[in-house]
Amino acid sequence: MALGPTRFKDQRYLMSPHYETAYDLTVGNTPTFNLTKDKLLIAGVAMTATAAELNIVDGVTATATELNYLDLAALGTGAASKAVVLDAGDDYIWPSAGILTYGGSALNASGKELNALQINTKFTLVEDFHGVWVDTEQLPSKDWKVDVGGGTTPIKATTVSNSVNGEVTMKSATTAGDTGATNSILTGANLGWNAAKGGLAMEVRIKLDDVVEAYLFVGFTDAIATTKNDPISFDDGTNDPNSGAADACGIVFTGDSTTQQFHVGGVKNTADTAANFTGTLPANGVYVTLRVEISAAEVLTAYIDGVVATTVASAITAATAVTPCVMVGNTASAQTIATLDYIWVQQNR
Repeated sequence: MALGPTRFKDQRYLMSPHYETAYDLTVGNTPTFNLTKDKLLIAGVAMTATAAELNIVDGVTATATELNYLDLAALGTGAASKAVVLDAGDDYIWPSAGILTYGGSALNASGKELNALQINTKFTLVEDFHGVWVDTEQLPSKDWKVDVGGGTTPIKATTVSNSVNGEVTMKSATTAGDTGATNSILTGANLGWNAAKGGLAMEVRIKLDDVVEAYLFVGFTDAIATTKNDPISFDDGTNDPNSGAADACGIVFTGDSTTQQFHVGGVKNTADTAANFTGTLPANGVYVTLRVEISAAEVLTAYIDGVVATTVASAITAATAVTPCVMVGNTASAQTIATLDYIWVQQNR
């Protein structure tokens, strides 16, 4: 037996027992209806919320979809279609594919790139090649050193005439020669860099006129431009690294290797890292942005056009003094011409 329709009106009530399965309950005027917590069941499930807890939603206009914006997998970690909520340490991890727009403009810089602007903690050297340099000049000698090998008419870094944003060309020899003889070399003016400082990084934007039998090195090496041997290279017709430096690391492309792709690697205390080809290679006359980062733990990370290509452990001796280096050469009789748009170098103070 169950209680049937029950109506409360004024100070009176009426309860009538019967066997109906649908019930109406109407409370009018001044009476109150007082339930003991946990004694109201919906579909057999007890309501455990208190009145105070239920009153929290008084005035809420959000939909179920809007409330689900708060359904986060982890506080402080962003996700698509979810609210921004800081973790207990006031930190927030922005989704890697997310874009922050401010004032109508997308903020495309990474956290690492924004941190690189901290002049009080970072030493930064940037050369955008604005101005006029000729083969006989040494660029700004306080910052850079240029030289060439002893082959047939290689040419040092030279201004591109009427370049709007500043460019230089580096030209290898016009005939084949021994390792180093064909090279045009640009390095820092001294060995003022080392991975042990932390934050060691270098980036260039460069293009080659013809990649067939070309040689290109972008990275750090233990000798300034007057030492002309390839910092990292390969035995001709093999995939066996054979470096001219004792300590160096970076991105290499050479016509000598069997695999004609960018190689990322290093030489640590005369010991070469293994061949590590990225699956990509430069295209004739097309700019490519190459970036290398070396941690204090001697881990080399290489980026090609802003994308991580690979990492290499034990790539260099962290405490060894090094210099940024761009080296262009040829491995056959055809000259290689590289056009360099900018060079950016940084390390922790």
